[in-house]
Amino acid sequence: MTHSSGVLEQLAHELGGGVPAAAAQLDHASQEKLVRLIRDAQHRQGAALKQAADDGFDSLPALLRRPVKKILGR
Repeated sequence: MTHSSGVLEQLAHELGGGVPAAAAQLDHASQEKLVRLIRDAQHRQGAALKQAADDGFDSLPALLRRPVKKILGR
């Protein structure tokens, strides 16, 4: 396995499947940057989703917040 194929495996993992042909043709540094950018985007998306869920809990009546959070495992 070449060094580049390891990055392609990481990229495939982050994308949840195959690697687009254009991404496979990128140089090693660009592939690594793409993996970092995807991970950063996924992290920001997860943080935004968590914030949206927390904001949703705030819209519930105070007496329901704790039981709903417990049911949802939060």
